[in-house]
Amino acid sequence: MLGASMHVRLLTELSDLDHVLPDWRTLYHASGRSPFQNPELHRIWWQHLGLREGWTPLIALGYHYGTLVAVASFAIRRSRMLRILEWAGTAAFDYPDILLSDSADPGALWQAVRQSGYFDIARLRWVRSDTTSRQPLTGFAHKIGDDQLIHAINLAHSNSQAWFASLPKSMRAEHREKLRLIEKRGPVAMRQATQPEAIRKAVQTLVRFKAEWSRSRGTETVYLSDNLDLYFEDVAMAACRDQTLHLTTLDCGDESLAVHLGFAGRDGLYYYVSSYDIAAAKLSPGRVHMNLLVMWAIDNGLHRFDFLRGDADYKTRLGTASRCLEDYMFSHGLIGSAALQAFLWQQNRRAARAEPGQDMLTAGARGLSNAVSGGADA
Repeated sequence: MLGASMHVRLLTELSDLDHVLPDWRTLYHASGRSPFQNPELHRIWWQHLGLREGWTPLIALGYHYGTLVAVASFAIRRSRMLRILEWAGTAAFDYPDILLSDSADPGALWQAVRQSGYFDIARLRWVRSDTTSRQPLTGFAHKIGDDQLIHAINLAHSNSQAWFASLPKSMRAEHREKLRLIEKRGPVAMRQATQPEAIRKAVQTLVRFKAEWSRSRGTETVYLSDNLDLYFEDVAMAACRDQTLHLTTLDCGDESLAVHLGFAGRDGLYYYVSSYDIAAAKLSPGRVHMNLLVMWAIDNGLHRFDFLRGDADYKTRLGTASRCLEDYMFSHGLIGSAALQAFLWQQNRRAARAEPGQDMLTAGARGLSNAVSGGADA
């Protein structure tokens, strides 16, 4: 294992990112386990969202005799008096993890980050239990909160019709009925976007559907942000170059009723971002589209249909709990240590369901805890 001989460089200026991207790409293509480790997606996140949302980079690069063998991509935000370290793209990338060559030991990388002095509190959420990050974190970080279960469909069926036949009778009948109603409006097809113009059109439709859904419910979401379609266009184009893009529309005639932007690769099909035309909501085009995607995955030899993060009833109805995500925290310096202890104290207090009441210590702990957790008043 390459550990003691690893030289670690900490990148804190985005202007330096372009210089390391070629080596990062090489490492990703050799050792990447998830599309979310693609350095192009990280660059795009910084370009469109990271800087705009007030994050600053901390990217740890591990070299062995001049060859890049490890990358840990983090971002830092300020919350009250604290500098909070999180995974870069923490809300956008469902499976964050360090990128590591098969022969590298991440110990030196983690040590350099912990001793860097660039943060007070590290809050690393959604650590998959089977990733390379988990084992080192269990040795020095505090595991916090409840685990989050990820649901997926194990695609062990001989073909798509065998999977469909395994569904409850009511679900099969609903799918057939909704598909029949859509077909009354015109010919139905699921189309995959693979060329630049088709990709741009599908992404624009996806973001429009998401924005219309948000407005119809009076809900503020990121999809109402300016130029978000440009972010997803760049993500889709980067995934297309990486040959992991799976972008499809459910079309009725010349009209798209549903769109899904996902990733397909060695780990299966990732059900990433989907939406539908709210004007056709009674036809359940999103649900019909998802069923067709599962069938496509089976017929194209994929072993897993991963619903990724998020709560939705269809995930538990169609899939089984297959992965576990854990949250970890650690600190640096006196301020960070005090904030972490206050956060842990309040978490334990809530868990014990102590009687409400506030003295100065409680108020101080709550203020630090809210800053760490990103509370409404942070």
